[in-house]
Amino acid sequence: MPMSKGFSRRLLPQLPEIARHYGTPFFVYDAQGIRETVHELIETFASCGFRHPDQFQEFFAVKALSNPVILTLLHDLGLGFDCSSPAELKFVRQIGAKPDQILFTSNNTQSFEMAEALDHGGAIINFDDIKHLRLVNGKLPSLVCFRYNPGPKRTTGYNAIIGAPAKCKYGVPDEQIVEAYRQAIERGATEFGLHTMIVSNERDYRSMTATAALLLNVATRLQRELGIKLKFINLGGGIGIPYRPKDEPFNLPSFATEIRNLFDEAAHQLGYQPKLYLECGRHITGPHGVFIAQVVNIKESYETFIGLDANCTSSIMRPVMYYPDGGYHHISIAASEGREQVIANVVGSVCEDRERFAWNRPLPKAQIGDLVVMHDCGAHAPQMGGRYNNRPLECQELLLDNGTIRRIRRAETFADLTATLHCDPDRIELNPRREIPCPTPTP
Repeated sequence: MPMSKGFSRRLLPQLPEIARHYGTPFFVYDAQGIRETVHELIETFASCGFRHPDQFQEFFAVKALSNPVILTLLHDLGLGFDCSSPAELKFVRQIGAKPDQILFTSNNTQSFEMAEALDHGGAIINFDDIKHLRLVNGKLPSLVCFRYNPGPKRTTGYNAIIGAPAKCKYGVPDEQIVEAYRQAIERGATEFGLHTMIVSNERDYRSMTATAALLLNVATRLQRELGIKLKFINLGGGIGIPYRPKDEPFNLPSFATEIRNLFDEAAHQLGYQPKLYLECGRHITGPHGVFIAQVVNIKESYETFIGLDANCTSSIMRPVMYYPDGGYHHISIAASEGREQVIANVVGSVCEDRERFAWNRPLPKAQIGDLVVMHDCGAHAPQMGGRYNNRPLECQELLLDNGTIRRIRRAETFADLTATLHCDPDRIELNPRREIPCPTPTP
């Protein structure tokens, strides 16, 4: 969806000057827009009785946007962080996040990753597999969480990003979930959380409400079979944004109201009420970032190709990864009012035909030097980039805040691309292989 009127007003009049100063391509994040969305989330749930942070806590999904300047902004607003890797744990610890403000939700977890999560005071560990309990030596942390996978109990309300529950790689299967908590109790855990994430970028609040009902049913089973009272229920992320102009936005007030009703009903049965956790990433920052690139080529072939000075695979991977059913980003051309509309493809230079920001998109007729604006790039954009064709991650990151703009990440250079090639060879001599004669074929 096109950027908000406030973001447009703050950025677009200054865009030519910004492009001249920094050069293209670059991302711009809008600090004011991010703050407004965080306040809206907190206030919406507070209006339904989920007071922040006592009864409701948002853990920003660091995978969505991991720049430490943005993480600091969010930390100052009272958010925690959901981390999926050791590097993300280090990022949030460096900006001052405390152990109870950090969730570690990994999968295919290795021992060194678990060790990092438990180090420096620890974090809230969200176990993806009952076998991952073995990665913790000795007594478990006092607070333990498991990611629940309902499998065939949930046959709707999912998408390709995470996959059908009965086939996806995430979470503890339904038939193992009680045993997982039983083993955690035996290993010394005394407090418990329950997590799931079934869908990503969901704009129908009813699907997310169904997820909450599912977890509350599991909470009832855990109390009945093990006497567990959950400290929190974590609905994961998944709240989507309207990438296409005609997409309906997620109805946050209706969602909060329905969650309140579900929690109240469950409280009568459970005799207590757990805290509510969310792990929104895209919802928090997605609409508040744009990507700016310049038109450097226009090729008229069997179709029209608008070539940019940026590459899709190193800046916005979503159009490549999710084509043809997803990955749409709205595109506009600055200062193009009144031009003829044409059907065009917007491309980078990487040697893959799917290296396109847009396929057959109606756009104003482009000119060399035009500034192209790609919207809703505040989440899952540079974090997904790669270096195919030995092209460095050429995109700077800028922050617009209180009438000023500053660079918060520089572009990579060839020196960055080759830095890991300058290394200790650490050569070892291998024993020559003993030659074994081949058997003589039987006549």
